[in-house]
Amino acid sequence: MTLEKFYSKAITKQRADEIAELVASNLPALIAKRESLELAVEGAHIGRMMVLDSAFSDYANAKFGGEFSAIFTSLDNICKLHGTELKIRTKEDLKTFVNSGDGKLYYR
Repeated sequence: MTLEKFYSKAITKQRADEIAELVASNLPALIAKRESLELAVEGAHIGRMMVLDSAFSDYANAKFGGEFSAIFTSLDNICKLHGTELKIRTKEDLKTFVNSGDGKLYYR
């Protein structure tokens, strides 16, 4: 074995040992952070599902009762989950919007 190959193998082993040491020292913290992140994501998901369930239930009840302001409020609650708000707040707003332009509703 030449000196060059020996030196290359020694450096490779040293790097592998350094990487193994870094992994061994940081892995528990990374696993804990992952578990914490999984819990946060699960909590956020459950919260969003509860808001959606409530909003759709409110929408169904409002639609059945013909309560237009409650319909728009329930739809606005769904929009808020996505960081937006419903621009149409009343039955009159809806009529104005539909009668302006080509009368088509577009999702943006």
